[in-house]
Amino acid sequence: MARLLRSIITVALAGLPVAHSTSTIGSTVTSASNVSGIEVDVIFPIHNSTYNITESLPIVFALQNLTAAAALGPFTFSWDIMPYGNVGGIQEPGGVLNDVASVYFTAANATAEPYILVNQTNVQKWYYGPFYPYGSVYALQWAIIWDDPVKICDSNPLDLLGTLFFNIDINSPEPKIANVTGQCPQLGAVYEISTASLNSSCSAVVSNNGTGNPCTVTVDQTMVANISSTLRSLVAASTATPSASATTPSSTAKHSIAVGSNVPLSYILATAFIGALQMVM
Repeated sequence: MARLLRSIITVALAGLPVAHSTSTIGSTVTSASNVSGIEVDVIFPIHNSTYNITESLPIVFALQNLTAAAALGPFTFSWDIMPYGNVGGIQEPGGVLNDVASVYFTAANATAEPYILVNQTNVQKWYYGPFYPYGSVYALQWAIIWDDPVKICDSNPLDLLGTLFFNIDINSPEPKIANVTGQCPQLGAVYEISTASLNSSCSAVVSNNGTGNPCTVTVDQTMVANISSTLRSLVAASTATPSASATTPSSTAKHSIAVGSNVPLSYILATAFIGALQMVM
């Protein structure tokens, strides 16, 4: 049931218009082989950590080898936040979302290595807030969706989905992006992609549990400073205009930092499903 709910939601997200801007600080191009892995790493939030009901919760991904996905055609990387119940209770998705954002990729903008995606979300504006005084569990979920779905060979294609859990509680500290300085990102997932599917009807995703190397991404002081500056710009922009996005300040750091603006959602599942139907029609 959870997978069905997630599938309906991600289809609906693909049709949402999202304003975003990118700023390439420095990049290297990685050529895609016949079978190559896309790695999704999470810099923030930290798995199982607990944060205050903050005005700005950083959402930061490190995406590696996106050229493997772009070789199959344009695609969208999206994330959302789903409530999962009380802390210490059974994790049960309710089919509702608090926030969502996405970035659209083509071969032209998927060459940066790594691709650092920076967002933030205002927990105080979430429709489904924490249960006082016990706090709540939330799931940061992500998905990769191609414009043209890859056909299958008498089997269902593997999901390009992922989930990381964190907690929100009124008595917990504010999130601090500086705390990740010198730390390896958290391995989200590695998706093995076969470009041979371009010439066949087989599924492109041959594995969704590959071995990753998140420590390839160096979260040093320069990167953290750039992320912090971007977050401040996003907060200022969201105060001025609800759907604004910020441009990352220039730097000599050898990373690409991009900003995908938030698209706040307090839709119930029915709304997401209606959006999916409209997209199909």
